[in-house]
Amino acid sequence: MTVNILRENQIDPKTDPTKGTWADFLKTAAKSLWQCDFFSKHLVTARGIRQCFVLAFIHVQTRRVWLSPCSFKPDVVWMRTQAEGFLAHAKAQGLETEVAPSKTREVVCRERLGGMLRHYERAAAAA
Repeated sequence: MTVNILRENQIDPKTDPTKGTWADFLKTAAKSLWQCDFFSKHLVTARGIRQCFVLAFIHVQTRRVWLSPCSFKPDVVWMRTQAEGFLAHAKAQGLETEVAPSKTREVVCRERLGGMLRHYERAAAAA
């Protein structure tokens, strides 16, 4: 799945034979590569059944997971808070969030929640 997402975003080491194989690319990029996705869970609350959303980040090299505080209504403010919280957590743990050597922040993701990842990307770029 990661390879397909990277190809869709014109990141393909096979187009440059000097970059090696996909396995080489992933080993090299693993220290700064994060997977990110939303998941939700229906919960029974005093207000009835509600859908709770969580943003999950997985560091590819270490397999460390960071889960955002949940929200019953993810919005722009919540996304900004999650971006700031995630970046602060990664920095505190000494985990890279930027791609070397240019230090250009690269976020590759698939849209699954009505534009919310776009808000995360903007917040992360501003952090």
